[in-house]
Amino acid sequence: MRRARPLAALALVLATGLSTLTGVTTATAEAPDGRPDAERAGAQDSSALLAPGTVTAARSLAAARSALAGDGRDATEALRQLRMARPALAPADRAAAGRLLARPAQDRKKCTVVCVHWRTSGRHRASASWARKVLATAGSVHRTFVGAGYRAPKRDGRAGGNAKTDMYVQDLAGGLYGYCTSDQRTRAEDVWAFCVVDNDYRGFPTGTPLQNLQVTVGHEYFHAVQFGYDSYEDQWLLEGTAAWVEDELFDDVDDNRQYLAASPLSDPARPMDRGGDDGFHYGTWLFFRHLSERLDQRAGTLPTVVRDIWRQADARAGAPDLSSVDAVAAVLEDRGPRLPVAFAQFATGNRRPAQAYDEGSAAEYRPAPLARSATAATGGAAVSWRTELAHLSSATLEVRTQPSATGVRVEVDLPAGGATRAVATLVGTDGAAESRLVELDASGNGAVTASFRAGTVASVEVTVANADIRYECWKRTDYACQGTPLGDGQATAVRVSAS
Repeated sequence: MRRARPLAALALVLATGLSTLTGVTTATAEAPDGRPDAERAGAQDSSALLAPGTVTAARSLAAARSALAGDGRDATEALRQLRMARPALAPADRAAAGRLLARPAQDRKKCTVVCVHWRTSGRHRASASWARKVLATAGSVHRTFVGAGYRAPKRDGRAGGNAKTDMYVQDLAGGLYGYCTSDQRTRAEDVWAFCVVDNDYRGFPTGTPLQNLQVTVGHEYFHAVQFGYDSYEDQWLLEGTAAWVEDELFDDVDDNRQYLAASPLSDPARPMDRGGDDGFHYGTWLFFRHLSERLDQRAGTLPTVVRDIWRQADARAGAPDLSSVDAVAAVLEDRGPRLPVAFAQFATGNRRPAQAYDEGSAAEYRPAPLARSATAATGGAAVSWRTELAHLSSATLEVRTQPSATGVRVEVDLPAGGATRAVATLVGTDGAAESRLVELDASGNGAVTASFRAGTVASVEVTVANADIRYECWKRTDYACQGTPLGDGQATAVRVSAS
């Protein structure tokens, strides 16, 4: 993997002997995942789990219809919302929801470790050769997930004719690659799933039909796996990890790069866990790429970090049942670095993706934007910067140095508690960069100094990142655990001087 190259003759010296790194306490209500004990015992009111914000039961039905008609929405998410909302619908709407959530009618089936269903006539007709490609692709994906230590999707009794997971081939609306949903009528969070893919993938803007089939099966079948852990999990974890696994399965397709246009890479000021209809949650796959490239333990052919996150999110009886951010924090607590440091490193790496990611030199990996740029006069007044960060967001200050400069000093005043961290990066005149985490004292203060030869450093960047994941949960927001974030708007101050 690519790493930042060291600057010649560069010596970064910590200016203070400060405390060791500390993680963030992910406090949420009465239980580790923020759920009251009665909810953890399975007594959830499904209306309390109805996501986010102003989405009502009736609106969820309209949203699902529109998604399946190809309006550009995430059909898997729209149907997930509809399934959760179904008990609150009026009888006629409940029946309509049942029709949308039902399995497509088919007249042919072939099974291996999964089953593929298709039609031989009419609008939804698929060729036998295409059905074989769907079956081969789905079977390979299934075996890869199981070989990497994921549980196979939950068995569905005989809903598709036997207990195996079912893939249905349909002529989907334009622009709709596929979807996965469940027709299991239960309030359980771990449910079976079936998936639907297109009958030819012709007319799609990028990729060959086979490539589009591959990444769609990889993405959607991972949803079937996820649903067997927790179908009520947060949207950013569901879609971010499903988009992440596309490239792990089919490295040469790179379809998920399209999501970087709306992602933490393009918009670091937006909270990473915020869901919605604009597709940002797909772009969070880059965070899981960051983790998997740095915590490169593997089982089978896949990195284990995402698998371990889903094990922490597992909602089955006796499992941890953590919300998305707590699941991430739990895995990083065990494997390191802790979430605040990992998130700060992620934000810093996004300023130079070509150095930070294996495939980061691709055109879609555009450097994250700066929040502010200024110049520090050698021996002159320091550049001061104050900002307020939302949770799971970041911002970077660039301070350009003059050719005569031979040193810089970076001072930070961050919220106490260790959830917000800062990284100082010296950028050489040759483009090379070296980063250092700023150690903090108990009050959140810290400093870094650097010495170098005149003319070798072009600027110093200071990236501040807020990984505060405290929430008041179940408030029907777009954020993790549908909660109100408690760590937004905390003031951070940075001071940079040149000598």
